[in-house]
Amino acid sequence: HYGRGQQVTHFVRAFTMSDPEAAAMIRAFLAGPEFEASAVEAFKEADTDHSGFLDKAETRQVVDALIVELGGGKLMDSEFEQAFADIDTDGSGKIEQSEFAAFTRAVFEAIADALEGSA
Repeated sequence: HYGRGQQVTHFVRAFTMSDPEAAAMIRAFLAGPEFEASAVEAFKEADTDHSGFLDKAETRQVVDALIVELGGGKLMDSEFEQAFADIDTDGSGKIEQSEFAAFTRAVFEAIADALEGSA
């Protein structure tokens, strides 16, 4: 289950640090080789039917788990449909590993931006 992933938990803990320190940690992770490896691993964990793609149900589990890990509530169906469309950049109706990695990167970049903005 993606929400239990080590990297997500690590970054949730970052919120207890000073904002600039947490943002710097996130940016260092995104710039390093660990990000790509963790994105591939998280994708494989989320791809519960081993199809090589994430369908809407698998994507919903990932998105909901991530939001809950970050202290939010689950998305309404309409919000999820918009999020899915945003993640599915090629409009195929399924999430490929590259789309998932881009989504994951964007989430962590947004968190770093927010932390820097609140400093």
